[in-house]
Amino acid sequence: MENISDIIKKIGKGNVSYYVKELNKWVNSRRMSKELSKIGSNTQLWYDSNILRIQSSSNRPKCKLPGCENECRFIDISHGYRDTCCTDHGNKLASLNRQFYWATHEEEKKEIYEKLSSNNKWRENLSKAQRRLRDKDPVSYSEMKRKSNIKALENNPDLYKNHSNLMKSYYSNEENRIKTSQAIKDRYKRDLDLHRKISERTKNSLNTEESRMKRSKSHIDLWKNPTEKMINPKGGSGFRGIKSRIYSPYEDKFISFDSNWERYFFINMSNNPDVIKIIRGAGISIGYINPNDRISHNYIPDFLIEYSNGYKEVVEIKPQLIVDTDEIVNIKYRYAIKYLSDKNIGYRFITEKNYKFT
Repeated sequence: MENISDIIKKIGKGNVSYYVKELNKWVNSRRMSKELSKIGSNTQLWYDSNILRIQSSSNRPKCKLPGCENECRFIDISHGYRDTCCTDHGNKLASLNRQFYWATHEEEKKEIYEKLSSNNKWRENLSKAQRRLRDKDPVSYSEMKRKSNIKALENNPDLYKNHSNLMKSYYSNEENRIKTSQAIKDRYKRDLDLHRKISERTKNSLNTEESRMKRSKSHIDLWKNPTEKMINPKGGSGFRGIKSRIYSPYEDKFISFDSNWERYFFINMSNNPDVIKIIRGAGISIGYINPNDRISHNYIPDFLIEYSNGYKEVVEIKPQLIVDTDEIVNIKYRYAIKYLSDKNIGYRFITEKNYKFT
């Protein structure tokens, strides 16, 4: 059996020659394809016969990704075969190898994670790079992230579950929660215009024709087979909202919203120069009697707004249909008017008819 040195030799820097016994001569790597074509062969067949010592294509290397039996992709005479049959399987195999490595090196994983957690410089650099691309073309950036997430999920079906478990583990530590909360607060304090910037980026990414069509189709498909909660949430009117949270500089904490209408209203009023304070939940509790059970309940309005001229008002955000037809809402309104009039505080409903939620 021939040694590798008998058929391959290096001549100078980056120059390799191969011995072709059918031609009885040494051939430079750049001319191998042309010379082998003269005898009806090619570089892959020469590699099979002389390097791997196989005579049948059925004996060629098979893809190493579990469950795949396809032939590995041939690169060239210098590099031979890949470990997998295609790039997609190569990415999946690399992902599996990484998972196996970190599963068997927990101490090393923990050490690296602690080192990264103590040094946020890499996070800042990544954030700057993302911000530059996002500000330049937010729509393309959003599409790139979407495709990247889909690809990552295909390569690792448990990606979301693993990430969720990682976040739960991280935030189960009280120190980590305090650190993250403080970092977000500091960011808003450093950049007082951050609310507006985030609002504009969100609008730019959502106000494209493609984005609107996707949301519309999603809602149509969802309501073709609605759940009981969608039709009658909490046994109420049937209207539902998308819950969210945002940091409020007026209260120095995160506040929650029960709908996008409340979120849009808060952001818009935050950018109003005449507004000096917005308090979520109004900071007050109004008692009322529910005629259905004749029991005293407490009603907490959506917002208390204080203007630069000294005027204060309580705002309740509701769909116009609810304001017109819901008996409980109107009972709350009457009790609120009576309670607030003694404190010289106004009260009004904000609906889709008297306000544009954008």
